[in-house]
Amino acid sequence: MTELSLADPNAPSLAGGNDGGPPAGPPNGRACRRSAPRTIAALPPARHVTNLAATAPDTILHDVFGYSAFRGAQAEIVDHVIDGGDALVLMPTGGGKSLCYQVPAIARHRAERGVAVVVSPLIALMHDQVGALEEAGVH
Repeated sequence: MTELSLADPNAPSLAGGNDGGPPAGPPNGRACRRSAPRTIAALPPARHVTNLAATAPDTILHDVFGYSAFRGAQAEIVDHVIDGGDALVLMPTGGGKSLCYQVPAIARHRAERGVAVVVSPLIALMHDQVGALEEAGVH
């Protein structure tokens, strides 16, 4: 297994400042806290899948998650994402959003068709809310 350092000094900075100028700040003007450098392990390459049923969304839904059928628009969303499409999924709490990215991620990984990138605002939103409360004097 290969280890990748998230603190590579030669990697471009997402916060700016590599060109000698000041680091770019967040749009709201508040200071950003940098995390301590971490090391993660890279996953080994996926094995070639000879059983195409193992990549079928219904099979993954049943074998991995234990559900017999998708609900609502889940099947349509899952098929769209497996085919390489992007999706912005808005559903109520408990509506099954997680399956809409987990099933395609598993299917694409098993078929050696790439990785899934999931952008979730929850942690950033919570961080912003806590920061705003702290600035308002709530501790």
